[in-house]
Formats: sequence, structure tokens, C-alpha cells
Amino acid sequence: MNKLYKIPLFKRFCEITSESVATKVKIMHIDQLGLYVYYDKTQEDQLKPDFIRRHLIGMTSTYAIIEAENSENALEIFFNEWEGALVGGENESTKALWIDQKQPIKELPSCQLLHRTKDKRFTCGEVNDETNSGEYGMCVIEHYDRPDFECPIDDFYGRAWELPEETFNFKGKKYKIIRDKVLEVVCK
Repeated sequence: MNKLYKIPLFKRFCEITSESVATKVKIMHIDQLGLYVYYDKTQEDQLKPDFIRRHLIGMTSTYAIIEAENSENALEIFFNEWEGALVGGENESTKALWIDQKQPIKELPSCQLLHRTKDKRFTCGEVNDETNSGEYGMCVIEHYDRPDFECPIDDFYGRAWELPEETFNFKGKKYKIIRDKVLEVVCK
């Protein structure tokens, strides 16, 4: 059975919207940098490097949840399948998405109630196709409140800071990881 890995990332972006909310996003390679360009449909014909260079480029912290057999496989999936990790220059930090190596990867504990919707969002309990949510709502992985009963993922988040960090090597780089040594908690 595969595990879930929460991988801390940095994301480079540029917002060129004239509206307060971007309606489209495109990953581009400009000046040896990968970046997510947020724009609205009225600016589609302006998505040229010279135009984008005139806008501020920002960076934000984010994360990826990747299902894999082990941590090395999770990184392999990230580097080979995530578009943002593929677009940019030669160095990892020139990509549109890259791993924050100062933060540990988190191997999330298993949960009997964890399911996924058709659009790959995590739920708590069996998926209700009418509401596109779980029997007990959406999962804390999606930043929703924990259920009114034992939640192994939320409990892990609450004590992750006190768990020991381990390190592992992947393609010549050292990564930190936090694993939960507690056996699976039976929900409810």
C-alpha cells in the first residue's frame, strides 16, 4: 500500500492580471527561470517574455501531496511528473517549483477514512458524488477542520514538531523527513 508524502516547495510566480483574481495560469520558461504566470483571458495575447519581464516575480511556500511507495519514489514522481519541476533552467532552484530542503518532508500516517474525489481532493469518509465531499466532510489535508473524532493526520500535524527528523539521500542531495512511528489509529 502506498503512503502519502507532504513535500515542502517553493513556487515562483508572476501575476499580470488586470482583475483582482486571475482566471488562468500558464507555466513559462523565461530568462532561464520557470514561473507560474497568472493572468486573465483579456491578456492571453500579451503572454510574451518582454511583457512578463515588466512585472514583479514573487516566490511563495507551498507543498505537494504525492502518493508513493517510499520517500525516494515520491521525489522521483515530483521531479519527473510535476510540470512546475520540469520548467526552468538547469538548477533545481531555477524551476517554477522546487523543494524547500530546509523543511522536512512529512510521511503522513495512514487513515482508514481517507478517500479521494474524482478531482483528486482528499475526503474524510466515503465520497458522496452529489456533494463531492466525504461522509464526514473534507480531509484536514485540504485545510478543513478535523472531524469530531480521532484523526491520525491532524494528530500527526500536532506532534510533528516533536518527532525526530531523519535524513535520506536522493540523487546526491540530502533531504529531511519526519515519519510517524505510531501505528495506524482506527478512526471513530
